[in-house]
Amino acid sequence: MPWRRPVCLVVSTSLLALSTPRAVRSEIGGAAGRPITYTGEVDRGADETCRLSIGLERVAFVLTSLANRYRFVRVLIECRGRTPLVLSSTDDRLDLVLEERTVPGVLSLQRADAELWDGLDATMRQTLAYPPSVRPGEPVYVFAYFPKPGVDDLPRSFSYTIASLGVTVRLEHRVAAARG
Repeated sequence: MPWRRPVCLVVSTSLLALSTPRAVRSEIGGAAGRPITYTGEVDRGADETCRLSIGLERVAFVLTSLANRYRFVRVLIECRGRTPLVLSSTDDRLDLVLEERTVPGVLSLQRADAELWDGLDATMRQTLAYPPSVRPGEPVYVFAYFPKPGVDDLPRSFSYTIASLGVTVRLEHRVAAARG
């Protein structure tokens, strides 16, 4: 009978769905691929502010590394006002905060891992170099690298010290309030 095949398919699919562990079914639903944004802001006074944000997606963060040595993040810095934000790859600091420990980041791959740096082409080195400043109205991406061993999941937060301002900004994932 022609109707048996569709019924068997529906029953088989239903049994498979019921027998699949809950954790696996939630992965299939796409919840694991949603990005998380960590944000923070620096108020420099007199209408001078800088917004910092890091967008991470768990699967990409865990599976991707630079030369199998570093996890990396890209920090977007957007400043408003008239004064450029002065940065320093030697004096600034970005830490990745896990549940039980803090992992210091590398802001100058050139200094920290010259062999890896020298293996990159000139365009990539220019893209990844820590900038000396961020001008208002010109968003800039800053890259930071964290030793891969021991960084196996998304951080709880980030802590970014900007030496020229003498401040440490905490970048956290803020859950949006439910709309009613």
